[in-house]
Amino acid sequence: LCALTAIAGAQVNVDSVLTLVENAPDDTTKMWHYRDLAQHLMNQDSEQALLYANKSLALAQSSNHLLGQAKCFYMVGLGHDFAGRTEDAVKNITSSLKLYEQLGDQVQVGNMYNSIGVAYYYGEDFALALENYLKAAAIHEEEGSYNQLSRSLINIGVIYRAENRYEEAIKIYHKSLAIKTEEGDKLGMANVYSNLGIAYGYLEQEELALENSLKAMELFKELGIKSELATLSGTLASTYYQLGRFEEAKEYVEKALREFEDIPFVYRSSIYQVGTRTYVELKEYDRALEMFSLYEEIESNDTTLSAAYQEMLSKKARALAGLGRFEEAFDAQTRSTEMALAMNNLERIEYREKMQEEFNSKEREKELRISQLTLENKERQQSFFIGGLILAGMLIVLFIWLVRNKMRGNEKLREKNAIIQKSLEEKEVLLREIHHRVKNNLQVISSLLSIQSREIKDEVALEAVQESRNRVKSMSLIHQNLYKEDNLTGIDVGDYVEKLSRSLFSSYKVDADEVNLKTDVDHLNLDVDTTIPLGLILNELISNALKYAFVGREAGTLSVSLKEKDDMLELVVADDGVGVQIKNHENEDSFGMKMIDAFAQKLDAVWQVENDNGTTVKLQIRKFKKAS
Repeated sequence: LCALTAIAGAQVNVDSVLTLVENAPDDTTKMWHYRDLAQHLMNQDSEQALLYANKSLALAQSSNHLLGQAKCFYMVGLGHDFAGRTEDAVKNITSSLKLYEQLGDQVQVGNMYNSIGVAYYYGEDFALALENYLKAAAIHEEEGSYNQLSRSLINIGVIYRAENRYEEAIKIYHKSLAIKTEEGDKLGMANVYSNLGIAYGYLEQEELALENSLKAMELFKELGIKSELATLSGTLASTYYQLGRFEEAKEYVEKALREFEDIPFVYRSSIYQVGTRTYVELKEYDRALEMFSLYEEIESNDTTLSAAYQEMLSKKARALAGLGRFEEAFDAQTRSTEMALAMNNLERIEYREKMQEEFNSKEREKELRISQLTLENKERQQSFFIGGLILAGMLIVLFIWLVRNKMRGNEKLREKNAIIQKSLEEKEVLLREIHHRVKNNLQVISSLLSIQSREIKDEVALEAVQESRNRVKSMSLIHQNLYKEDNLTGIDVGDYVEKLSRSLFSSYKVDADEVNLKTDVDHLNLDVDTTIPLGLILNELISNALKYAFVGREAGTLSVSLKEKDDMLELVVADDGVGVQIKNHENEDSFGMKMIDAFAQKLDAVWQVENDNGTTVKLQIRKFKKAS
């Protein structure tokens, strides 16, 4: 943000200035010494600076020095702003603004509006910040003070950027850039180019982001401003990362780290973030973990429900997996997943509280309206009594009361129905989001298994990991179908069987021309609790057929059938392959057979294996549930 008063960073000798105060010939001189001392101390110790600012203000008020009061009120407000007390900051800067209005200094009035906007911005009240920035810009434009106008425009752009109104921010920045270019203000131009780079980055227009950031870099180099060069190195690293140019991103990460002492503390976390991302993509996993540790050290007090920290945990998991530290990778990914779910729950709670507050507000409005209607009814009855038409009046009042009562009852019913409908829609959105997140988390697990499999040399272990990955995919397909379909509790089994089969054909690299897949599935919508064990059983049976049934054969046929018969489901998976020798599946030691047995028990299913021109597995499922 563009603040209006440059706070000097040079160290000053407080005792020397206080000596000047003691020897000052009058209160006005003392006032200016105290104010200057407050200004010099603002960056070092805002509370001590505020102490001297208040002393200078007391002297200005006792001597009735209007200009001194205006400047000192501003300094007091600035002290409160630095200390994070927005309300006190605005109160004192507003007092300064009113004094400048008395003095007729419109440029300073505009400056004070800008400073009030800055205070509201850091207090995270963007609406009031924008309101004051716009007032400042209007005054500066009317007064022809274009340097101050440019500062206000940049601040307006920052608000638009914070509210995700990036295109409006870019228009404002270009207007500010035109002013800075005309004035030949290279520092101002550099600041605007830097802001344009950030805004284009948010719009994912990475080439324009890069172009503007490089222009800012050249100007800051020419001006020799190390802190801005260091900060821009981080911005350029992020831009190159988004463009997929990871080596160049690495170059700027290293450059930013070399100039780290010149980077403001608030930007250091983002350098470590882009460093972690970049080194993961370059497979420099040890370096990525080092960057993550530095990031975590900075964010250690604010990571409870941070989206950035959740992403960094996922990157850490990738780095650990790349180093073969799979148990630690799993722990990191689990933390990331749990944090994502926790953030989702928090959003849901906040939304529910908001809805409850709106509901309570509407209830209070209805109560007030009922009271008003009751009062009107009494007045109407009195007027009927005064007119002498007691009986007629009573009948009319009764009729009106009945009609209004019915209307109120109908209105309440409509409102309750609307609330119920809205609640159902919210639950549907939430349930859809849960299925989406579960699908995403299962895909993350599948990706981790894929990463792990690249490092495994043992064929048996590699096959086991691949089979686990297929099982995870079979469950992921269920949740994918749920959040994409209108029915959030039921699965179209025919569609699911087709997708699962094709996925396994792809996983085992079996061409459809080699093995002919035939499916015969009744049109059934099954509940999730039935579909998951059924899907895992199907996964095992189809996988076994694809792996073993057609060994030494150039072609074959695989059939999958699911029919509803006599209050049971009959699942048949058959192939015309070489067949298998299984005398008693209950005594089989393979994990797959044990898993089929376990899920068959869950579904209260009886199953058998037959060998007749291939292998046929039949399951009669007695315990299943259709989707409502």
